[in-house]
Amino acid sequence: SIANYYNGLGGVSLLLSDFPKASFYYHKSLEIRNEIGDKYGVAVCYSNLGNIEGNKGNYPEGLKLHFSSLKIKEELMAAGDKNIDPRSIAKSLGNIGLIYQLEGNYKEAITYHLKALAINQKFDDKRAISESYNNIGNIYYSEHNSKDALSYFEKSLKIKEEIGDKSGIGGLLNNIAVIYKDQKKYNDALIYLQRSVVISEELGERDGVANAYTNLGTVNTKLKKYEIAFDYFTKAIAINEELNVIDGVKECYKGLSDIYKEKGDFKNAYFYFNKYITYRDSLVNEENTKKMVRTEMNYAFEKKEAVYNAQHDKETAIAAAEHKKQKAVIFSITGILIVVFMFAVSAYRNNRQKQKINRELALKNEKLEHAYVIIEEKHKEITDSINYAERIQKSFLATTALLNENLKDYFVFYKPKDVVSGDFYWAASFKTESNKNLFVLATADSTGHGVPGAIMSILNISSLEKAVEKGLSNPAEILNDTRNTIIERLKKDGSEEGGKDGMDCSLICFDFANGHFTYAAANNPVWIIRTGAEKGKELIELPGEKMPVGKHEKDYVPFTQRQFSLQKGDLVYALTDGMADQFGGPKGKKFMYQRLKECLLSIADLPIKEQKEKVHENFMTWKGNLEQVDDVCIIGIRI
Repeated sequence: SIANYYNGLGGVSLLLSDFPKASFYYHKSLEIRNEIGDKYGVAVCYSNLGNIEGNKGNYPEGLKLHFSSLKIKEELMAAGDKNIDPRSIAKSLGNIGLIYQLEGNYKEAITYHLKALAINQKFDDKRAISESYNNIGNIYYSEHNSKDALSYFEKSLKIKEEIGDKSGIGGLLNNIAVIYKDQKKYNDALIYLQRSVVISEELGERDGVANAYTNLGTVNTKLKKYEIAFDYFTKAIAINEELNVIDGVKECYKGLSDIYKEKGDFKNAYFYFNKYITYRDSLVNEENTKKMVRTEMNYAFEKKEAVYNAQHDKETAIAAAEHKKQKAVIFSITGILIVVFMFAVSAYRNNRQKQKINRELALKNEKLEHAYVIIEEKHKEITDSINYAERIQKSFLATTALLNENLKDYFVFYKPKDVVSGDFYWAASFKTESNKNLFVLATADSTGHGVPGAIMSILNISSLEKAVEKGLSNPAEILNDTRNTIIERLKKDGSEEGGKDGMDCSLICFDFANGHFTYAAANNPVWIIRTGAEKGKELIELPGEKMPVGKHEKDYVPFTQRQFSLQKGDLVYALTDGMADQFGGPKGKKFMYQRLKECLLSIADLPIKEQKEKVHENFMTWKGNLEQVDDVCIIGIRI
């Protein structure tokens, strides 16, 4: 009973965020449970102490305590203790998942939430199942995986609607709306937010109403419904000020600034942005003050805890010295109060100094925010220019209509590193003098990426088109002529020979009527996957020559033209080096050509459209959270 009493005091202290006092009481409970051999009680104490460490941000210690709790529960279960409920194990697994989640280790967090989910599903604990779904959804949202996040939020919402958890329903409607907002599905977001508002108002949850109003303001801003957005932000500010939610007020003023920035009214945009900065700084100051007060409380309590322990020891050892003990306690407490007072005076002086510094910073902020508005305008101009450049570059690529007309079963996986790309794919269809219908397809990687690469790609495409316009139809002749054009063009930069820019390229000329193609390749290979009765699936590699289409020490050597006979069902792949060079995986290494070959062999039996999805999935999984290092282009064709 005494252990339970200490446990209850620890729970109340935890609710009051008084972590030192909560820890003190839980340790008292733990001491008694160890003494009487209450193993399950020990596991509960470890779990409670783990929650404290997690709240304090001490994640390693929190995990250690939760794992200790889990181990004891599993041992009791294995020993056949009927008093242990498997759902208690699920709770420990969920606690471990939450700490990994707070720590940012999302892979481990999902693993433990899924383990907890499996147990709760076995016992059909709908409330616990819905919480697991919500936790997993939050992790996927943190990883910017909106598709899976939405799926788990919807599963959680469905259960909460079944059990009538209206508060949970309101929160999930808001979560789903935020995902739709991020996906730019603004009308869907509005529907969920309005439902969330109705539920929050019905329950009297003013914070939920304010949160939904803020998101409604953001969505209506995106829809350019500025008056409606202004009204929602204003309502949200009123509620947040009433509840003293400074962070909410701050976000609303940022929203109002964005409205006026979108309307081109930079004076009002600047006015509201200043208010946003004021509340942001106020929030920082408040957090700093809380940290100082908490530090003082922790210090004071640690001193008190030492006195409590000393008092207990004296009672046991010197039962007859009651009067002396009481004087020691009084002197100790007086000393603690003096120390706390000194800390409070120091904190007050520090706060006054910070206020002075903040006033000086406010003057500097005005200048910085003015610069911010100018930078935002310049950023928009640059972004608009790059987007326009993307439209221009796309007009040079092979059109979908041309590809559909000549290739019946194909895919194009084209993923630039930036908005515009150095990689490109180009095609042409024509008749030869001997009345043959030929289709030429180029898959190329220009020097550089981003804007320089895109400019180079336009020069390369123009040079290819010029070669075809001369009547050239053999791939080697086309690449030879293209190389000469590129070198001559780049000489005009003022140098004698021009730079060593150009492209790596495979150029394939299909003669579908006669069942073969001719090709020439500069560095880039062409791969064919063929299915045979004896060998099964095999990958045939047609390597490129070790020189680019451009200035090079071997630019006097003509490209070689080769022919390849096709069979029905052959898969032809033309590609650049972007996917092979991508860093990722568990050790941050390159994907490499061998892994790409294995990937294509494994999906060769799938329909061509599904192959594209699998290639994209493999690329994104390998890349993970790392930056894309180069443009990627892979074209697959089934004969």
